[in-house]
Amino acid sequence: MEIVNWKSLDKNDIYCCFSLPLYKFIVANGLEPIAKETHKKTNRTFSVFMKGEKLQALLTEWTANRPTKNEDNEEK
Repeated sequence: MEIVNWKSLDKNDIYCCFSLPLYKFIVANGLEPIAKETHKKTNRTFSVFMKGEKLQALLTEWTANRPTKNEDNEEK
């Protein structure tokens, strides 16, 4: 579900995701972004999700289990 005017939503109600691995994790677990944009200053693509209990649970799970990189920048 894409929302064209998502910028008019309260900033406390949305989550902007700049991480492709995190985006894939969230989508694989059943949530869809309401928008995809390109950041004007950094030119990085990001996805916008509506905040809620499911998203918060997924972010908590991601934080606890996310892949980490060693000093050679390789995933452990």
